[in-house]
Amino acid sequence: MRSNFDIDGLGALGVIIGLGGLIFAAWQAKKTDDITKKLGMAMDEVEKKTTIDIQQSIVDHATEKAVDREVKLAVANTAKEVHEEYKGVLTDKVKEAVNNNLSAIDSAVEAKAKELVDGIDKVQFQKRITDEGAKILSSDFTGSLNGLLADAKGKISYMTNTVTGLAEAFMPIRKASSGVNFHID
Repeated sequence: MRSNFDIDGLGALGVIIGLGGLIFAAWQAKKTDDITKKLGMAMDEVEKKTTIDIQQSIVDHATEKAVDREVKLAVANTAKEVHEEYKGVLTDKVKEAVNNNLSAIDSAVEAKAKELVDGIDKVQFQKRITDEGAKILSSDFTGSLNGLLADAKGKISYMTNTVTGLAEAFMPIRKASSGVNFHID
């Protein structure tokens, strides 16, 4: 069985189907546009016929809240500005007063320091410093002595091992039937 494939016929079929799709799409768009127009007119009529009645108390309450919010914001900003300005002025005045009275402040501080130093028991203070210094030096000295003791023990152990090794090398111990005899070979 042999079949001939006609490409021209297939192309014509594609064009017909495409035109059919375009016509269907245009028809659907017109339907949607008609429905939208009808809905728009209906909404316009509902809007024209419906009256909205808002009570004056609701408007007054909303206005009061908005005013309160704006007033609070304005008060906070103003208070911040006044605080910063006052802080700057106060800082400048304190610096100026300190600079103007610096000699009086110096003499007052000096007098108070002298009073406090005169009130210290110098003998007790000296004893406390001496005791603290002795503790610090004692702990340092003890550490040094412990290090020296460990070094000395190590050297003595080394010397003992060396002497023992030399003694064994030069005087071997031989067991005899009647005791221990030392011989030098």
